[in-house]
Amino acid sequence: RSLWWLNPAWVAGLLGAGVSAAAYLIPETMYRDNWRTPKYFDAHFLQMTLLLTLMFVLGAASSTVLARGQRIRDWKVNVPWDSINWWFRICVGLSIAGYLAWGAVAVARGATLALAMGVLRGEKGAASQMKEVYLGTISGVTTLTQLGIVAIVLGVMIGVAQGWRKVRWPMTVLLMLAVVRALMNSERLAIIELAIPFLVLGLRLAVFESPRFTGRLRTLLRFVPLAGAGLVLGLFSLFEYFRSWSSYYAGGPQGFWPFAGLRLLGYYVTALNNGALMVARIDPVWAPFASLHFLWRFPVISSLTQAIYPSLKLDNIDWDPYMQILDREANPEFNNSSALLPPVVDFGFAGALLFWLAAGLLCGLLYRWYVDGKIGGLLFYPVFFTGIIETTRIMYWGEGRAAIVYLVLIPIAWMCTIWARRAQRVERRFEWQQSH
Repeated sequence: RSLWWLNPAWVAGLLGAGVSAAAYLIPETMYRDNWRTPKYFDAHFLQMTLLLTLMFVLGAASSTVLARGQRIRDWKVNVPWDSINWWFRICVGLSIAGYLAWGAVAVARGATLALAMGVLRGEKGAASQMKEVYLGTISGVTTLTQLGIVAIVLGVMIGVAQGWRKVRWPMTVLLMLAVVRALMNSERLAIIELAIPFLVLGLRLAVFESPRFTGRLRTLLRFVPLAGAGLVLGLFSLFEYFRSWSSYYAGGPQGFWPFAGLRLLGYYVTALNNGALMVARIDPVWAPFASLHFLWRFPVISSLTQAIYPSLKLDNIDWDPYMQILDREANPEFNNSSALLPPVVDFGFAGALLFWLAAGLLCGLLYRWYVDGKIGGLLFYPVFFTGIIETTRIMYWGEGRAAIVYLVLIPIAWMCTIWARRAQRVERRFEWQQSH
């Protein structure tokens, strides 16, 4: 019981091939006129991205088939609900505390209600000033806000198993805070990070298990990506109106909707174009700098990483030249580099092929566990799915905002696994006693 568009092989394959083809077929004049950058994504890089995508698809398809096991009949019995409720409350509290602290620091830095209203009214420069001057990343504080993703995952599990009443309002508050963050900090990803796990896990636990998941309902759900594309364009356009249109582009030769459509397309094709420029200008560094960038950002871990790779220190002006290259040869306004091509800079092309094969194997394994109802898949796959749909734009999996989610989910998954094994031993012992 699943849907084709939740399978990582299908998702990554179609997105990788589709966006790569668009990046290649769009003429250079369109790159220069709409996104103010030369075109670097030629036939060579098209072949490269298609091969990298193919390796991920092969890995995901292989592990999805090979890892097929016994389906869990009732996932709820393998969950220690008292502990899950405790983790949910802790993650909600810490996430809200992170947002409050972030807002308090912004006010202390000089942010005012008038500036916030200026962002909503689209006053020129207000959005960039709010983001760059007052809402800059604060180590530890902004990390806490990411625990809202863990809370959403646990909240869906609690809601399906024990009723939505106890989790409805905390989850709503987290979503509203993410909307404010998206508006004030020009960070639409904050909403996507909550919405995608909610959708993916909610479908698995509430819809796929339903006896009504047959016939017309299943047929309609197969076409969700078509409706999703329209929803993405609508939400993107809404936030882009405040972020750039009203501040800089209103009154120009383009109407709003053509501007929004080209802007959305530009975020994806320029990401691959920037990735091609990155590969062309930077020799392989033989370290997971772009692929697992959180290793250079996390406290304690970063010190160890920089000790292992002393030439890749972030405070070394001769290193991390990516933004310098964009300033000289592209457009730093579009600064994403996709996830497909940066591993080529990290490990060389052969190493990148192996990287994407391994990534596909992991995602396929998590997907199989997700379909079978195993706790590891239920906890991790909804988060990993966000990274899968973002592969043509950013390396989401390797960012600190995702890494903190993994670090919290690991002990929760371990706790649930121990609980399930203990429950199975008790059940087997009881059956043995009954039979004797």
